[in-house]
Amino acid sequence: MAAVSLVAMTLFPLPLYGRIAAALLLLLGGYGWLRAAYARHREKSDARLLATLAHHRHDWMNDVQVLFGLVRLGKFDKLQPYLDKLKHTLHQESCIARLGNPELAAYLASFRTVRRPFELEVLTEHEIQLERVPLPPETAAALVIGIIECYCEAAVASDGEPSSLSIELAVEENRLLIDYVYDGEYNRELLQDSLDRLLRRTAFSEAELEREWEDERAAMAVRLPYLSMKDTAG
Repeated sequence: MAAVSLVAMTLFPLPLYGRIAAALLLLLGGYGWLRAAYARHREKSDARLLATLAHHRHDWMNDVQVLFGLVRLGKFDKLQPYLDKLKHTLHQESCIARLGNPELAAYLASFRTVRRPFELEVLTEHEIQLERVPLPPETAAALVIGIIECYCEAAVASDGEPSSLSIELAVEENRLLIDYVYDGEYNRELLQDSLDRLLRRTAFSEAELEREWEDERAAMAVRLPYLSMKDTAG
C-alpha cells in the first residue's frame, strides 16, 4: 500500500501525458516481470517433468532386465511374484495419474526424483477423481501435499531400514478420508508443530484429525468434510 501511495505521489505532479507515459512504462515493467516469473516457473516445471520421466525410465529398464534375467536363468517360480509386483505398481501409477488434480498427481509422481527422507507409497483400492468430490480440488491437493511435507520436516535419517510413508485416499459418504502411516524415526514435537501450522489455515479449519503416534510409527487419519449444498451454491 505504501508503494502504491509513493507511486501516486511521484506521478501526480506530472502533466497528463507524462502520467500516461509513466503508467504505460509501469505496466510494461510489470508485464515483463510477470513474463520472467512465468518463464522461471515453466523452466522449473519442465525440469521436474524431465527428471520424473528419466527416473521412471530407469526404474522400468531395471524391471525389464530383472524379467529377462529370471527367464534366462529359468527361475520361473520367481517370475509370477515379480509380475504381480509390476502389476501393482502400474495400478498405483494409473490411480495417481487419474486423481483429477494435475498438481497433486505431478507431486506424487515426482516424489522419488529428489532426495527425500523416506519412501512414499500411495495406496488406492479404487480410482479416485478429486474433481468429482464436492470439495475444491486445490484444497484436497494442498492438504495431502501439506501433510506429506510435515512428515518430511519431522523425519529423522536412519542408518538402518529406510523410513516409509504410505498414504491412502478413500471417498466416504460425507468426507474425504486420507490415511497416513509413517514407519521410521521422527521428531514428534516438530511433527506436531508443523501440523498445527498447516491446519490453522482457513481452508483446513474443518479437517478432523485422529492420530496414533508411537516411538517409530506415526499414523494419522484425516477427514475433510464435503461442501454443503449452501456452500456449493455460494
